[in-house]
Amino acid sequence: MSDDFISCDFPDLDAFIKELDLMDERVNAALRTALHGVGTMIEQAQRRCISGEKVGRKLAPHIRKGEIFTSKNGSLGISSGYQADAFRTDADGFNPGVVGMTYEFGRPGQSAYRRSETTTRTRNGKRYKVKKGTIQAVSHIRRGFDSVKNEAVNTAIAAYNAEIDKLGG
Repeated sequence: MSDDFISCDFPDLDAFIKELDLMDERVNAALRTALHGVGTMIEQAQRRCISGEKVGRKLAPHIRKGEIFTSKNGSLGISSGYQADAFRTDADGFNPGVVGMTYEFGRPGQSAYRRSETTTRTRNGKRYKVKKGTIQAVSHIRRGFDSVKNEAVNTAIAAYNAEIDKLGG
């Protein structure tokens, strides 16, 4: 007969399950931290894209990262660009969100409601006729995102992988 025998010792499953639960919390915290960094990275790129424009000095401070959100399918995300408070008109009548989005997408040259080539504007209490024209799009929100998206994705993946590697170590 042989001295070999079969052992039925089970590893500590309760400790393993507890470690997995803690891992979920650590991964969530690491991803949230990475998303804040990614949001700042995208925000800065968007501001750089508009900084060369004359109106860019007024618009750049209103480009900000938003809060982290959870999508319908449970994935985390963060927004960057003109947040809801940027669409409030200030005391001078300047609405940075509307101006910024007009720069982002442009404006067609003809009104659907009025076919005349001019419109009336009031400046300093005087009324002027102004010729309607197109505003060319100056993409800065999308272009800023596109310029750093690969780096942003790699940052989030690295944060995730760093936490996963801790489980195996």
